[in-house]
Amino acid sequence: MKRILFIVLFSIGCEDIQEEPTEIINLNMELPTNENGDYYFTYPTNQTNSYTRVLVETNRENGRVFFTSPDSFEYIYQGILFRECVVNYSIYCLDETDGLYHGQQLIYLNENMVGDTIDIYGYYTEDIIGYTRFIIY
Repeated sequence: MKRILFIVLFSIGCEDIQEEPTEIINLNMELPTNENGDYYFTYPTNQTNSYTRVLVETNRENGRVFFTSPDSFEYIYQGILFRECVVNYSIYCLDETDGLYHGQQLIYLNENMVGDTIDIYGYYTEDIIGYTRFIIY
């Protein structure tokens, strides 16, 4: 009986444990940085609005990355006030380089945001989140 128990325990204990690969989302921007390492965007003069973009890098093939931000803008359309997030929707990261997949998403800016710090989040789930921020000068 002890021999059977030993064989059973030994064979259970020798199983290969496969760890799930760690999924990553890196967000960055092609903007200059200040002395603190923060990205900064120089708002174009004489423009009521502008755009910049966030670049996404992930190890999930054809990974769909969703975006959100606590920062928003307002506009009035047909007498109704609307508030929208500066970055919306989602993208699929399809361009592969060195085992990582890349994509990009536009961020809306307007002249009222000059001086603000904009926070951008990219995510698959609530546990897998990428983050970046930039300051508008």
